Amino acid sequence: MHPLVRLALVFVGGTCGTALRAALLLIPHDAGARAEVVGLTAINLVGAFLLGLLLGRVRAAEPRSDGLMALLGTGALGGFTSYSALVLFTLPTGGDPMVGTLLALASLPIGVAAAILGLRLGGRGPRPASTTGGIA
Repeated sequence: MHPLVRLALVFVGGTCGTALRAALLLIPHDAGARAEVVGLTAINLVGAFLLGLLLGRVRAAEPRSDGLMALLGTGALGGFTSYSALVLFTLPTGGDPMVGTLLALASLPIGVAAAILGLRLGGRGPRPASTTGGIA
């Protein structure tokens, strides 16, 4: 795949993922800063799970789709999630930087667990028929 095509796919996916995250965070706009923290935490965990699921499906497929990973993985899910914003959103909840630090430290292992779960589930789907001529 040409690098400019990959860049365009990441750009389009990232734009869509970022717009979706922003739209979802606008829904509870009257609920306060704590709702934003909870919402972004949920978005990050769902995004980590979906990225694992996507990677599991792509690994199971033959041939691999670099374009699909660029568009949906790096682009859309990369734009959808935002661990850096999560820490910034915690500051208005009371101004305690320790809350942001603890949330970031807790979110990372939980996000990794969500990604591993998605990866395992994504790899379990039906496999395409073998093209090597061997017995399936």
